[in-house]
Amino acid sequence: MAVPAPIAHLAGAWSSIYGNHTSVAVVVIFGHVAALLLGGGAALAADRMILDAARGDTARRASCLEALPRVHRVVTRALALAVVTGVLLTLADLETFLAAGVFYLKGALFVLLLVNGLVLMAGERAARRGEDARGWRVMRTAAFASGVLWLAVVFGGVLLTKMA
Repeated sequence: MAVPAPIAHLAGAWSSIYGNHTSVAVVVIFGHVAALLLGGGAALAADRMILDAARGDTARRASCLEALPRVHRVVTRALALAVVTGVLLTLADLETFLAAGVFYLKGALFVLLLVNGLVLMAGERAARRGEDARGWRVMRTAAFASGVLWLAVVFGGVLLTKMA
């Protein structure tokens, strides 16, 4: 795949910095792994809370709905860090990643994860409006999908390190 000259120039400069400064590489890799750990951990804990609350009483559901905005803040910040560090990792070896099919698979899984998060939040809004049956059904399905997608994204990243 032909990379536009300005992006190739930027990638070349960044690749040199990344490749010649171990501390820079360590910080970027750590940032990426930490973002996945914190964001995925918070999301998986929330998914479990949603699945439990969906089977619970009104008080448990209300408690869950009260906690979710705090979880969303953690997850969205972690996802933002994952995107920034992911771009930096990609630019460090652009040609290799662009040639790896697993790179596109991981990207597609990540987009599905983001879309699923929006679906979960739509279910949450429905539940807050009093549309309990619909809202909790959507949230329960999205929470299950979230767990699968977080693990698939992490697996894709591990696979990418070996395939690229």
